[in-house]
Parts: sequence; C-alpha cells; structure tokens
Amino acid sequence: MADSFDAYEYFRYLKQRWWYSALACGASVTLALLGCALLTKQYSATASILIDPPPSSDVRTAVAVSPVYLESLRTYEYFAGSDSLFQRAAEQFHLTSADPAEPIERLKKRVLKVSKLRDTKILEITATLPDPKQAAALASYLAAQTAALSQSVGREGDQELIANTGKQLEAEEKRLNELNQALQSLAGGKLESAERYKLESLIDSQAGVERELMRSHADLAEHSDAGLQRRVSELQTQSTALKAQAAEVETRVARTTAKREALEADIATTVRERDALRGRMRDLRASVGTRGERLSVIDSGVVPQRPSFPKTPLIVVSAFLLSFVASFLYLSVGFSMAQLRGRAARFQHVEHERKY
Repeated sequence: MADSFDAYEYFRYLKQRWWYSALACGASVTLALLGCALLTKQYSATASILIDPPPSSDVRTAVAVSPVYLESLRTYEYFAGSDSLFQRAAEQFHLTSADPAEPIERLKKRVLKVSKLRDTKILEITATLPDPKQAAALASYLAAQTAALSQSVGREGDQELIANTGKQLEAEEKRLNELNQALQSLAGGKLESAERYKLESLIDSQAGVERELMRSHADLAEHSDAGLQRRVSELQTQSTALKAQAAEVETRVARTTAKREALEADIATTVRERDALRGRMRDLRASVGTRGERLSVIDSGVVPQRPSFPKTPLIVVSAFLLSFVASFLYLSVGFSMAQLRGRAARFQHVEHERKY
C-alpha cells in the first residue's frame, strides 16, 4: 500500500532547505534592483485642460451636459495628439536629437499620451521623458498649444461664416440698389403720372365728344340736315378713336402700376432680408471665438520628483514573490522525488527479504 502524505516530513524537509528560498529571493531582489538601476529612468508630467461648453444667454440654446455630449468631447484628443503639433514640439524641445533615425510616429507613441477622463470635461496630456523638467515643459507647451489651436479653429470657422454672410449682404445691397434705380427710373421720368394725365385728358375729351354727339343727335332729330348727319358721323368716329386710345393708355397705366407695385414689394422684401443679414453679421462679429467649446489650461503640470519608469518597488516585490513561489515549487518537487526514491528503496528491501 502506498505511503500517505506526511505533512511533518514535508515541513521538516522545507525547514532543512530554507536557504534555497532565501538564496533565490535574495538573488532575485538583487538582480531586480540592479536592473532598475541600469534602466534609464523616465519621468511623466501631466497637464490638464478644462473643456467648457459654448456660453449662451438663452436657456433654450444652452448645451446640455449629457453623457453623449461628454463622449463627443473626445474629439479634442485629436487636437492635442495631432502629428503637426507634436512635430513642432519635438523640434522646439530637440526630442529627435537623441536618435534622429527614430520615426516621429514611434517617438510620439513613446512620449505622448492624451486622454479625456471618463464622464468629465477634463483632458489630460501626459509627456514622458528622461528629463523631468523637459517632460513638464513639454506637457505645459502641448496644453497651451492645444487650447490655442482650438481657439484658432473656432475663429477660422467664425471668420468663414462672417465672410459668407458678408457676401450675402453685399449681394442684397446690390440687388436693393438695382431695384431702387429701377423704381427711380420709373417714377423719376414721371412715366406713370404722364400716362395718367394723358388718360384723364382722353377721358375728358371723350366725354366732351359724347356730350356734343348727344346735342347733335337732338338737333338732327329736330332738323334733318346733311351737315348735321356728317357732324354726327364725325363725332361718332372721333368718340370711337378716343375710346380706343383711352383703353390703350389705361392698359399701359395698369402695366406701369403693376410694375411699380412689384418693385416696391421686391424692395420691401430685400430690405427685410438685408436687415436680417445685418443683424446676423453683428451677432457673428460679437461672438467671434465664443461659438465653440472653450479650452482652458487649469493645470500646466509640475516637475515630477519620482520616475514613472521603472517602478522599482513594484518590480522588487514582484521579483521577490516570483522567486519565493518558484523556490517553493522547486522544493516541493524535490520532496516528491525524495519520497518516490524512498518508496523504491523500501520496495527493493522487502523483495530482497522475501527471496532470502
């Protein structure tokens, strides 16, 4: 029957060989400390930016701070992590002088970290370099340039809106001038007044002819005369001609009046549109740089005192634990092998006694 596990023998075995674990742990801790001493220390400095929503005096147009809006603010991570901005920072702080052959993308990935804290309006920019002062200066520079870049983009957008509105306002002013000139040419030449005067004259003349025609008809009824008949015929012809002329002039007057009224309506509409564009232009000029989110550097960072890499305490503790566990497993395996050898020796001894 196989021997059962003897805990006392196991612990006695470990106690007799405690120096294995001590030696392994001491060697691991020493190597960890030596490795940390040989590694180049890296220092991380962090600058913080507060992202404020655009100001608004109207509650209806104020931006609601919702989780969706806060998530949308991650767009500003691309402002701080843009390649062009990091390229300027690398040139200013001579980051490529240590290894000119290193690609700028790899350098940025190693040096820069940009993140927006979850469910907040805080954007953090972390720079990691061997020189703590240079790391703090780089983080502060990137934060300031990010805020300036955001303002610049906002101003460019506002200036584009102002330029487009200015073009529309200029077009409306030009159209208004053309309409006023057309109205002035229509009224300045007194075309409508002249036509109305002519129409009134024709109507008066026709009325006079009609009265004379009526008297001629009365005279002709009393005295049948060839001269009166010719006179009546002439008056009828004259009345028909005056009526036709009056109708033609009246048509021209109606056309001129309709044109004037249309011009006046167009002028009124154009004036309203021009005034609306002027108001929009005033609002745009007054709100230049304030239509988008405002980025403010609330913490430019400090010079780090402790390196972010290597983390010596963590590495030493990890090395100690790993070496202790490894030595414990090694001794446990050794104890198991010793138990197996002992069982094999006892089995051989029993077989030998049976034979003899």
